[in-house]
Amino acid sequence: MIYQHVYKLWLLKILNHYGNFKETANHARMTQSAVSQNLSALEKEMKTSLVVRERGEVKLTEEGNRLLRKVEPVLDILKDVEESQNQGGQLTGRVRMGAYESLAVQLVHYIYGTLEVKQPELKVELVTGRSHYLVDMIRTGQIDMAFTINGKGESRIGCETIATEGLGLYASKDNPIVDEVQGHKNKTIKIATLAPSAQDGYPLFYKRFIKKIPFSHKVSLQSDSFETLRSVAEETNLVSVLPHRVAKLSKEPLYKVWPQGTELEGEHKISFVWRENIDNNIVELLSSVAKRVL
Repeated sequence: MIYQHVYKLWLLKILNHYGNFKETANHARMTQSAVSQNLSALEKEMKTSLVVRERGEVKLTEEGNRLLRKVEPVLDILKDVEESQNQGGQLTGRVRMGAYESLAVQLVHYIYGTLEVKQPELKVELVTGRSHYLVDMIRTGQIDMAFTINGKGESRIGCETIATEGLGLYASKDNPIVDEVQGHKNKTIKIATLAPSAQDGYPLFYKRFIKKIPFSHKVSLQSDSFETLRSVAEETNLVSVLPHRVAKLSKEPLYKVWPQGTELEGEHKISFVWRENIDNNIVELLSSVAKRVL
């Protein structure tokens, strides 16, 4: 039972130190109501009163003090273990990460929320950019880790595949081209694509997808942002080349012009890349968050 309620017992210790719910809640980074609810649940589980409120102060009852004396050595040991695990690595109070813009939009609030709970002392710094740019920043030590497309491990850089996805041609359901394609009309469609980078041109998976488009088409707009391409599909009569994940983030459902069914064209990997001297606890934590979200 003690092991199952370590967090509540820790709150009891903090409350005993501060003597009020306000300071306890600030220290625990939670609301006063949440502190009170946790301690009430502990009292119910222990089947005894642990806390008494007197003239604006909060004190432990005799049973509360007796329980705290028993568990305090265990809480101190756990604190020492946690602090020793958090030592080392190169983060020194901040985690510097990069992500492709569309990945940042989808991941950043989950990552920040997790770090706020698990590593509340860490400051998060985030930059967005294309994969080759982010990997170069890792190599030069400007950032510690990044979420990229088709990453590769190399000397002093670790890499893990987080998810695999494909591309599709997406349009607003109000776009006339939807009916024209369904009616097999032979008409050139105007598409919006990722802008080729000056360094690498189109990514290989993207180039292959465009070559396989079964309709006569011409590129009418390019952008280095998938978020912009999604907006273009929502608001104009252009058909955008988008990752399925990005298309699903649309406020109004987009129509997948091609490919239909479960075909996976333009398959590529979403990768998590990091400098190998980064704290393994942080790497494992962020990797697990990304896998759950994507």
